[in-house]
Amino acid sequence: MYAPMVKSARTVRRYRWAQYEAVFLDQVVSLGSIQYEFIMAVFEQGKTAAFLYVTSERNAYPFAPESPSKSGQEPGSSSSTTEASYFLCLFEGNTHHNLGLSSDWGDAHKFEEAAFRILAERLGSAPGKPWQPPTTTTP
Repeated sequence: MYAPMVKSARTVRRYRWAQYEAVFLDQVVSLGSIQYEFIMAVFEQGKTAAFLYVTSERNAYPFAPESPSKSGQEPGSSSSTTEASYFLCLFEGNTHHNLGLSSDWGDAHKFEEAAFRILAERLGSAPGKPWQPPTTTTP
């Protein structure tokens, strides 16, 4: 299974999705060169390894939203504004699919909505409400 290389991350929310659990992660610390902003990991209930991931991967090369000629600026009068950009990606089996580049995937809400659309295509239906697994107490 090809998967994101992650040292640590914070669990934001968990969702039940039929016989699956989807876990939304942020504050991701990567082990490799790819920096993840957010990850949605999907597990079959009772399994400890995810089988599907949707990720927001920070583009190492921020881009200017438009070139000077397209924005009406004179060539040579460059704008100093650049946007952080992110790739929306899907890890499935032994593959990694790049689904597009946008600054939107750096926004948690927009990423989560896009991840849900992708997962609905792959898993069917929609997730349940966020939930937290029961905690166990020791006497």
